[in-house]
Amino acid sequence: MELDPQSVSSIIHAKTTNDTNGNPRRCFVLLNGLGQTLAVVDEGHLGRTAWHGVIRQDPRGPMVGWVEPEPFEIEVTPKAYNRLIQG
Repeated sequence: MELDPQSVSSIIHAKTTNDTNGNPRRCFVLLNGLGQTLAVVDEGHLGRTAWHGVIRQDPRGPMVGWVEPEPFEIEVTPKAYNRLIQG
């Protein structure tokens, strides 16, 4: 899936405790201007740029003319995190 960068108006960075193996459980929820979920991207070990993989790249350069929204961070329960990731 590739999203038009202009369609992403806000980003939620949802975080919970690490799993039993110590792996991080964090994801990015990309929203449009109406607050509808466009995509949920597992952060994994990629960090802040993990969600860039679903943004359509402009042939003139990465995200030319688009201002990246600053993610709003929230703490969620492990159950809520799992629901986000599973869709």
